Amino acid sequence: MDDRRVMNQKKLTVLICWFSVVAIYTGRLNLSIVSPLMQKQGIISTEGIGLLGSMFFYTYAVGQLFSGYFGDRFSPRLMAVTGLLFAGIGNLSAAIKPSFPVLLIMWAIVNGIAQSMIWGPVLRVVSELFHGEKQTKAAIVLSLSPAVGSITATALALCMSFFGVRTVFFVPGTILVCISILTFIFLPHHKSVQQKPKHENPFKLLFFDREVRSMIFPAGIHGVIKDNINLWIPLYFVKSFDADIKKAALSIFLVPLISLGGRLLFPKIYNLCGQNEKRVIAFSFLLCGVTFLPLIFCNPNLFVTVILVCLAAASINLINTSILSIYPLRFKERGAVSSVSGMMDFITYLFAGVSSCLFGFLISTFGFSCLFGVWVVLSFASALMLYKNKFNVL
Repeated sequence: MDDRRVMNQKKLTVLICWFSVVAIYTGRLNLSIVSPLMQKQGIISTEGIGLLGSMFFYTYAVGQLFSGYFGDRFSPRLMAVTGLLFAGIGNLSAAIKPSFPVLLIMWAIVNGIAQSMIWGPVLRVVSELFHGEKQTKAAIVLSLSPAVGSITATALALCMSFFGVRTVFFVPGTILVCISILTFIFLPHHKSVQQKPKHENPFKLLFFDREVRSMIFPAGIHGVIKDNINLWIPLYFVKSFDADIKKAALSIFLVPLISLGGRLLFPKIYNLCGQNEKRVIAFSFLLCGVTFLPLIFCNPNLFVTVILVCLAAASINLINTSILSIYPLRFKERGAVSSVSGMMDFITYLFAGVSSCLFGFLISTFGFSCLFGVWVVLSFASALMLYKNKFNVL
């Protein structure tokens, strides 16, 4: 009976962590979904969208670096509740006054920092609940939450866009505040069970450990593609196929839906790759580059374009699971799961932030073909570096 009670408590903890991650995506992807409507109403320009995306990525990246460190040392429950609450406040503020200055300060900066407080600490909680194969399975289950969050956030934002810009920010803000309260009530106080080596400084581990450094480039390039797909693809569908946000809704919604398929396939592909996440990353980069090639040279119709973008998104989500969910588990015995997870997220969003601002300029000047061309080059370069054993893939 006691064993069953303990297992039920562990399942409840994983479930709460899972829903916390799902919730933050409602306040993260809403800008990209509503951006065509905001642009049409003259609230913001293409360059402004790029700047907001970049600022969110920057603040989220820096926040991840510190949140990962603190997530290994302080209460994950406190950090998760605080992050959810302030993410909700940031979105509610954007709903009250959806102007560029307010969006920049409250949505991009406050919301970005708050959301950075979630992933590392909850991954640490899950990693300490289980051991061995169960730990990997639990991490894979948790890794599904971003994809489900993306689907939920996309569907919610598309529905709310029928009611205007303010609603797209108000509803996620309300959800986040409510989830923060539920997390505070139901997530149990967490006591660390791992023995942390007192002589090891996590920041030295992150910047001077050869194993961690080997993942910096793959993590960064995956961020360049993954988060800019979320930011720019809705606008691409609307502009390239002469559709408004309502007509393009199904196409936009399919992208995160198929991305979930990539995460669901991860265990099978992971096993086929000898349970080596770096091989999974190399394969996925190669597949991603191949799917973007027709978008540069062939100008396919909307149906084919949606299929290609969905395949690319699924590939990138395989990489995301490898880097942010499985790889940090290597550092459990060194007391640095949250720190390494935070570092990988930091690199991911740092690269995403730099690139999204640049892509805003490139799209305005040269069109979306230039965007896809950059993604193809980066994908093939990453796959080539990995397959040449630069990062010990084989």
